[in-house]
Amino acid sequence: METGPAHFAVGYTSRDDAAFQGRHAERVLIVFDECTGIDAPIWEAAEGMAVGPGCLWLAICNPTDTSSHAYEEEQSGRFHTLTVSALEHPNIAAELAGLPAPYPGAVSLRWVRDRLRDWCDEVTPGDAAATDVEFPPGSGRFYRPGPLFEGRVLGRWPHQGSRAVWSEAAWQA
Repeated sequence: METGPAHFAVGYTSRDDAAFQGRHAERVLIVFDECTGIDAPIWEAAEGMAVGPGCLWLAICNPTDTSSHAYEEEQSGRFHTLTVSALEHPNIAAELAGLPAPYPGAVSLRWVRDRLRDWCDEVTPGDAAATDVEFPPGSGRFYRPGPLFEGRVLGRWPHQGSRAVWSEAAWQA
């Protein structure tokens, strides 16, 4: 896509950093989608393209893997991080109020309830920890999210590993 010699968009798909090289310019926007699956050499190659003062980088993911380079980059503090929880989606608020979902192709209340059942343990209010979730809000029902719920629903890095001997939280402690 090009509207002028200095105004264009290029999409790359690459399995190695040597193939992920590009133009260098004062303004470059680098977008990584599903960035937890992108290995360190590609991040480093992209950093080599972002040399100008107007360069921006957008890394999008479900934060599911604390062994990923995306996690390391977020922990470095070099990125401004926005966390988006599916529980705050307009569809969830509408459906909890008995209204139709305004975005039919997006997350639904049924999907959230299925994930609560499959990926969480219900806990009593007295045993609820700060990382537990009350759902629906104000219901007095609390759930202890598993790692999949944390990453795919709450949009936060898991406090425990799903395929590791040590969780990131345990390792840090």
